[in-house]
Amino acid sequence: MDFSGGTKINLHDAVLESIQVFWEQRICNCKVQPVSPERSTIVLRFSGVTEVRIPRADPWGPSSSILEVSETKNSYVLAMQSGDTISIMAAAYEIEQL
Repeated sequence: MDFSGGTKINLHDAVLESIQVFWEQRICNCKVQPVSPERSTIVLRFSGVTEVRIPRADPWGPSSSILEVSETKNSYVLAMQSGDTISIMAAAYEIEQL
């Protein structure tokens, strides 16, 4: 992953374990388990959230794995291997290793 913050973590094939939205705080946490065995679980924490879209139609079949991630001006996208696209509009993000 290389959002504009410059942090590079390979999230291809990583498993998206959960998504939590904290409405009052305008925070969205995405808990992810990278494929690499030396990597521990991480949390992608988005702050200043204005919109979260989490479709689960599985057009390519069921999968909890990430295909790729991208960012365009406060819009963060997790393209899933299921064919679904999760999008989060937020002012900023940070990565926390658990």
